[in-house]
Amino acid sequence: VSSTPRPKARERHGAAAVAGGFVIHGGRAGGAFGDVWRWDDGVWTELRCEGSAPAPRWSHAFVALPGDAFLVCGGRDDTSELDDAHVLDLGTHTWSRVAAPAFPVAFAGSTSDGCVVAFG
Repeated sequence: VSSTPRPKARERHGAAAVAGGFVIHGGRAGGAFGDVWRWDDGVWTELRCEGSAPAPRWSHAFVALPGDAFLVCGGRDDTSELDDAHVLDLGTHTWSRVAAPAFPVAFAGSTSDGCVVAFG
């Protein structure tokens, strides 16, 4: 049994690549998660973020944006669908609420050539 910190097992979380690894957000396992974890060089680190964090959620979009930032929007919590949007600045570990894009509530997203592409 490892004593190294790591995220709890989950499904329907968001994940996006960063230099050296990736970042995950949210997901569910009996209830919705709102935590953020980074995998870098074989080590998990929970990111303690400040600001206007999104509610815990799953089946949401979590996409990398230019400038070491991530967009979280849509998805579900334990009782309803969500239609808000937040940006996480990875450099400062700060959340900001932003205007929600006109995307479906539950969908998948990715980035291509600096644009967010939504599927759903």
